[in-house]
Amino acid sequence: MMKNLLTNNGVSIAIDKQEPCISHKSIAQSLGVDNRSMYRLIIEYQNDIEAFGIMRFQNAVIKGKGQPERIAYLNENQCYFVLTLTRNTAKAVQAKSALVMAFSKAREALTHRQTQYLPMYHHAHDSIKSVATMAHTNGSTTPEHIFHMSYEKLINQVFGIDAGTRDRLSVAQQCAISTAYTTIDHALDDATRQGLDHKQTYQLAKQRLNTIASAMGVKQIGVNQ
Repeated sequence: MMKNLLTNNGVSIAIDKQEPCISHKSIAQSLGVDNRSMYRLIIEYQNDIEAFGIMRFQNAVIKGKGQPERIAYLNENQCYFVLTLTRNTAKAVQAKSALVMAFSKAREALTHRQTQYLPMYHHAHDSIKSVATMAHTNGSTTPEHIFHMSYEKLINQVFGIDAGTRDRLSVAQQCAISTAYTTIDHALDDATRQGLDHKQTYQLAKQRLNTIASAMGVKQIGVNQ
């Protein structure tokens, strides 16, 4: 499912797994051509298009009876390849410029969002790795990636963030997550100095995250959940 629709100069860009992409309908609309013709063109050259990545397809949501419309989504390079297959009318030249600008703005937006809390993300996950190593030394058989996942889920729970929506957070939510990573990093360091086991460490981090969330006005979850 495509998420996080971004619009620039009338061009709609979707986000799929942190990659900007565009529907064949948006390309057709920008070029002023029939979207069914655009879809047929894309299918005709699908093998060539997929030299730039796997094609994405999605069924449009429909109301009532009828078959759902099939929508093709193209990444940036796939879109540019398709543009080379169209005629350079005056409108098409303007549309192509708008498409290039739309992808550029989408990349900038993604980069901005991804770098908001990246430094503290790495610090926190380095500390989580240390906790996992300590737990394994003490006999735990839980894979390391489960430790990392548990703390990420904890952040989402405490701050009311739905899974899979990190790519469309508000600035306030990004700041909250950055604070959460800092809080986890410090809590895990303190837990290590206190000689707590990995379960006690998790509870300490959870308590501190709830305290921070409460101060920010976010509804708390129970510390024993």
